[in-house]
Amino acid sequence: VSGDIGIAGYVSMPIVRGDKAWTSILPYGYFEYGNAFMRVDTVGYKTLKIGYGHLELVGRLSFEGFKANDDLPGIQDRESPILLGLGSFQKFDWGGVFVNAFVNASANHGYLAEAIYAGKFNTGPITFYPTAGVEYRSGKYVSHLYGVNATEALTSGRPAYTPDGFSLIPVLGLAAEFPISGNWGMNLQLRQRWLDGAIKNSPLVDKSTQTTGYAALVYRFK
Repeated sequence: VSGDIGIAGYVSMPIVRGDKAWTSILPYGYFEYGNAFMRVDTVGYKTLKIGYGHLELVGRLSFEGFKANDDLPGIQDRESPILLGLGSFQKFDWGGVFVNAFVNASANHGYLAEAIYAGKFNTGPITFYPTAGVEYRSGKYVSHLYGVNATEALTSGRPAYTPDGFSLIPVLGLAAEFPISGNWGMNLQLRQRWLDGAIKNSPLVDKSTQTTGYAALVYRFK
């Protein structure tokens, strides 16, 4: 094993009307074991060598689903997507690029893809990782989570809603690693998404941005 394993507190701010922030204490991993790996919410297996990385079989833990609350009477609960797909991490002298494409295997509810750049620089003992990228969600993916069908429109009194097209969301983030003692350390990340019209025009949504983050206590295998 090489990399970090530990436990983390996670938070994701809500975008759905009346919803509460999602918080949880869960295992944390950013490590490799042979060709297998875990990158926080993404697990996978490296296969063919391509470019400066590998073709990867990937899966992702998603918590985008939600339970309808008192502010959304007549709206059905939304299941979190089950994300499976292909990806690659291309490592360069100037940083790295993560590219992933997932299908929502839960009843074929569309696609999610992303391209994320990650840099790296040190300030004393602290290492920073700025990130910037874009996330693509197909219209079917957005509709599954934030659409309002005809039945829900009748029972909820909210207008029916189907996104006109896909969603394209810019993302910025910053992660940091702090050594504590020996192989122990603290990993932090904060990430901001700017929602586009396909999502924020939904009558279920009342935010235009979303902030997520975590703080992890880790043991580093070298």
